[in-house]
Amino acid sequence: MKKTIKMLTLLLVCGMLMSTGAFAKDKIVIGYSNSLFGNIWREKMVEDSMEVFEFYKQKGMVDEVVVQHSGMEVNTQIQQIRNMISQNVNCILINPSSVSGLTGVIEEARDADIPVIVFDGELPDKDKDIAYNVVTDKVAEGYNSAKWIAEQLGGKGKVVIMLGFAGVSGTEQRRVGVEKAFKEYPGIEILTTVYGQWNQATAEAVMNDVVSAHPQIDAFWTAGSMAMGCLRAFMNAGRPLPVCAGDPTKEFFVFAKKQLDKGADFKFVCPGNPPGIGGTALAMGIYLANGYKFKEPLPKNTYYYPVKTFVTPKNLDEYLALMKDDPETMWVSEYADDAQIMALFKK
Repeated sequence: MKKTIKMLTLLLVCGMLMSTGAFAKDKIVIGYSNSLFGNIWREKMVEDSMEVFEFYKQKGMVDEVVVQHSGMEVNTQIQQIRNMISQNVNCILINPSSVSGLTGVIEEARDADIPVIVFDGELPDKDKDIAYNVVTDKVAEGYNSAKWIAEQLGGKGKVVIMLGFAGVSGTEQRRVGVEKAFKEYPGIEILTTVYGQWNQATAEAVMNDVVSAHPQIDAFWTAGSMAMGCLRAFMNAGRPLPVCAGDPTKEFFVFAKKQLDKGADFKFVCPGNPPGIGGTALAMGIYLANGYKFKEPLPKNTYYYPVKTFVTPKNLDEYLALMKDDPETMWVSEYADDAQIMALFKK
């Protein structure tokens, strides 16, 4: 499925598509409504999705994909989705700015007989009947990585939790998993929970304040392109590097390798949070747009993509070798291949 896509060209083409009227009925067109954009995770998410699009375009299963970015503005995203409905796209994919704020427009799409997939974030249980959800298990992501940290600390120590945006489903689900893991170790003290907005510069500024306020920090947990910012705050203060949850990016892996090569006792875990979840969702949307049905009903209308990535010092070299030709900004990513997708559907 791999094919290099120039992001600028891609976005220009997608923007041009949005200026047209309704699409021809004999075309398969997917609407792709993304919220936050501008960090490397979201850029990789769209890039992976376009690789999937190109694969299925070559198979003759899809003609065009319409990509729109709303930022975290719920009303903007609602209007963009309404535009897709009026253009009569065959399926709409939504990475939501708010899982509760979009239910009305999702119902509008359903009433127009347009299937909807919400991905990366998922709808609350009470609303899951109005759309499919394609996600990774973020509670498990938070739990497994926090448990690894607690074990490295021998079950005791002072830790900081840094989350993304307050109120976002991915943030809250990870929080549940992290807090559950740390509560299993009575010797773990959570010093504070802060928010870095999935941005390294913001994370560094926030962690600078945390480091100044707490003379002892044994570990921090974070996810979503913030770990390098957090680590810079410790280095700025001349503090030793704590045990941490890191970013599954080449930049973090290269940094970790340098620490280990010079003999530092740097302990880290990088749970997979694949940007390719957008590609998995797009593949499923293309099958739905072509009239396929699920062989078995999805539990609570939700598909949990089984993530394989879990990087620690023990397998770091394996991932560095895998990413040797990638730029340092690259995320480790994965998405379901066509065999995995086909296994879910029947005509």
